[in-house]
Amino acid sequence: MSKEKWLFISVYKQPKAKLNTIIECIDNIMNQCVNSDFNVVLIGNFSVNMLKKNKDFKDCLNVNGLSNIVKKATCFKGVPFLIDLIITNRPKRFKNTVSVDTGLSDFHSLVCTSTKFHIPKQKATTFTYRKYVQT
Repeated sequence: MSKEKWLFISVYKQPKAKLNTIIECIDNIMNQCVNSDFNVVLIGNFSVNMLKKNKDFKDCLNVNGLSNIVKKATCFKGVPFLIDLIITNRPKRFKNTVSVDTGLSDFHSLVCTSTKFHIPKQKATTFTYRKYVQT
């Protein structure tokens, strides 16, 4: 069994909520994980456009050793936005991160990624049995 610890957190920041609210939440989460060797993944709608300069938010990610692995726009309400993010402290563990238009939303794309978990192979189980025949 793998000894890795994963912490997945779903995020939704209302567009009218202050940016400092999400920054404080991320700081609190990472402060609690600092002494535990957690693989942290925050995924959801952060309502922070990563296509623009967001110095405070990007500084928060850098200070906490986090990075966003979604690189293309995810919201197309007039101008393209990158607000649906996958933020992690282990970006090299993820690959094939994409933003897909599914038609389920009028302007948001689905964000998905894949990772390879390191799970050791289990030993094969051997069963010994006898067949009894009644005569």
